[in-house]
Amino acid sequence: MSTNKKTDCLIDKEQLNNMKENIPYTLADLLENEYFIHSVLHPAKESESYWHEMQEKKLVDPDDYELACHYIRNLGKTNQSLTKDEMADMWTTIHMQNSEKRKQQQKIFSTIPVVRSLYRRIYIHTFYSCRE
Repeated sequence: MSTNKKTDCLIDKEQLNNMKENIPYTLADLLENEYFIHSVLHPAKESESYWHEMQEKKLVDPDDYELACHYIRNLGKTNQSLTKDEMADMWTTIHMQNSEKRKQQQKIFSTIPVVRSLYRRIYIHTFYSCRE
C-alpha cells in the first residue's frame, strides 16, 4: 500500500491498477477496498472527487456505490446493524456480480483453444504455401 500525500489516505496497488486499466469495481470490490471504506467513514473533498470521477467513467456503478456506502455507514454504528433483509440483499447482489464475472472469464478462457487452433491452421497453411 502507498500513501497519497494529497489525501493522506491509504491507496492499495490493486486500486492503482484498476485506475490505470479502467477495471470496474463491483459491490464486493468496494466493500473490501480500504480506501473506499476510509472515504466513507472519513469523507474528504479529494476522496469524494475521486469516487465521483470513477462513477462518471463508469468504473463504479452509482447504485453499487450508494449501497456500499449504506452498508459501511451502518456497520460502523455500534447500536445499529443491517437487517436480515439488507444482509440478504447485499449477499445476493455480491453473488450475482461474482457469477457474472465468472461467466465473462469463462467466455474468455473458452475462446483461447479456438484462437490457438486458428493460429495453427494459418501457420500451417502459410508454411505449406511458402514451400510451393
